[in-house]
Amino acid sequence: MATTQHPAVTLTRAHRDAVWEDAANLLRSDDVRNVFPRGEEARDEIASVLACLGACVRVLDQIGWNEHDPRDSYPLEVDSEIAAFMGGVAERAQRALESDLRTGREELCADAEARRFLDLDLAALDAARLALEAVAAISGGGDA
Repeated sequence: MATTQHPAVTLTRAHRDAVWEDAANLLRSDDVRNVFPRGEEARDEIASVLACLGACVRVLDQIGWNEHDPRDSYPLEVDSEIAAFMGGVAERAQRALESDLRTGREELCADAEARRFLDLDLAALDAARLALEAVAAISGGGDA
């Protein structure tokens, strides 16, 4: 029986911390609880949320569950589910960056916590780019 080869990327500590933060936020969210009361019409949306959370668990299995991890690099094997999760990481980071930019440069520069989130969002975008490019390269898609 042949096994499917999935591309692997190596995340830096900054990438890992950004992806970990995104995963932690997802796991703390109330997505299923907020959608479930709508009944059967919400079935597909709930299935999508659960698939995302499943991929989130698999990512954390690879990069570590603890908020702080002493390693300097983090291998991440990227299959289609993890690629979809990383696409979501990029979308959420992009939305956060757009919101940050509307806040104004002066406020961002003056607030250390805002700068930390800005750095996390930029690292999340870069980590997602690495993962999605690796999948595209192995599937013959070239650039992501």
